[in-house]
Amino acid sequence: LAAGTPHMLSCGSWCDPGRWAFDADARLLPGGFYNGDTGKVEIFDQRLINEHVRHSWFRPYQGGRHPWQGETVPDFQPDSDRYTWAKAPRYGDRVVQTGPLAELLIAGDALITSLHAAEGGNAWLRQFARVRRVALELLHARRMLDELALNMHEPHFLDTPKSQEVDGEGYGLVMAARGMLGHWLRIKDGVVDKYQIVTPTAWNASPRDSGGVPGHWEQSLVGLAVQDPDNPVEIGHVIRSHDPCLVCTVHMLDTGKRVRFAP
Repeated sequence: LAAGTPHMLSCGSWCDPGRWAFDADARLLPGGFYNGDTGKVEIFDQRLINEHVRHSWFRPYQGGRHPWQGETVPDFQPDSDRYTWAKAPRYGDRVVQTGPLAELLIAGDALITSLHAAEGGNAWLRQFARVRRVALELLHARRMLDELALNMHEPHFLDTPKSQEVDGEGYGLVMAARGMLGHWLRIKDGVVDKYQIVTPTAWNASPRDSGGVPGHWEQSLVGLAVQDPDNPVEIGHVIRSHDPCLVCTVHMLDTGKRVRFAP
């Protein structure tokens, strides 16, 4: 039930202090791209991330743009086929899902891998993976703190002198509670020139892209039986299995009805 896209994305979790370096992105839980067509985990490349706005209420542009080239300029168009404040992030041309299920499956967790092989991705397994992740977090937090404790004499932050600051581009990725969160930044003439964020809920709740391909949530709802259209609790079960952060995005649907909620 509610499998959605078979493709999954994780940037990896828990920086490994014992192996970390400026040129080595070492993680206790490795990241990658799970190719749902082949069942294989491929190397993750942030350069393949792009965002579409064809069906979003933002100033239009053609195709998908990498966050460094992207923009977020509101352009509300109520009488059109645009229907959301969410962009449509894609990994290359693929719709992906992210979250604890993607995080643990890509990292090779034996229990999640076994359940996924037996049942595939579904709403129940997403919920179970979230609980499983909490237990693993405690184990990896202990390991990370133990490694840090061995190097208490070293500085925990390197403050770059003002004279060494330069213009350029950078990004940061982390597996937050809901999935992969990314920030992309450009500095020009000593000030912030561009700052773009792609949230986990944007990945999961994305609308159709420039090619008209539905997002993950949209795909996961196709074929779902709803007993009462005026109280679609089944849809709520599926969407809540992703632990959505809906302060990040709102989809609008004009039904022509007026509904009043009161005690």
